[in-house]
Amino acid sequence: MKMKLAILALVMVCTALPARADTYSDPNGTIIFPDGSVITSVNYVPSTFGNSFSGFTIIQYQFSGGAGYAVNQMMQGEGQFGQFWFTEPVSNLSVSWTTAWGIYMNFTNGSDEVESVVTPPILEQDGHTFLPQSGVISLPGSGYFGGTWTTDQSFPDGSCCSGGPGGISSLNFTSVPEPGTLGLVGIGFALLWRLKAKS
Repeated sequence: MKMKLAILALVMVCTALPARADTYSDPNGTIIFPDGSVITSVNYVPSTFGNSFSGFTIIQYQFSGGAGYAVNQMMQGEGQFGQFWFTEPVSNLSVSWTTAWGIYMNFTNGSDEVESVVTPPILEQDGHTFLPQSGVISLPGSGYFGGTWTTDQSFPDGSCCSGGPGGISSLNFTSVPEPGTLGLVGIGFALLWRLKAKS
């Protein structure tokens, strides 16, 4: 019985799925990335005397139809930044974002820029506390979308500052079948119709 339990435990460990989350935290801070993505790698460099306390973290992630990365350089006073891209055509794309400060985002479809957003930091009345912000951007049309974002250039004129945690929190979209896939589906329907006609 003990042997069976040990084998079952080993099988469960070896077949465990990667953890899904929308944040990754370590001593360098918290990284925000699209909800439902799977982290595929983490490069963590701690802040030490040897690197002048300039640690950073890079995560890479994948999601259905695409991939991306996010970098935390808060320990270096340079905020956070990241990029995502689709490897398949999509439509009806809406991008949700969140930030503890301001954020600058730029979105593309293929090689064409389709949208950019600058959201400066918002201060509370006492002038000392930044208010969290969030929003959604809808990108029209279909194609191979992508985007970049940074919290370090959140002022329109680029005059300030190292931003706090922020990033793309979710991507909602509709997959667009490739023309070859549509052709195969059409052939499949034609074969089914022919088989039905013979019977």
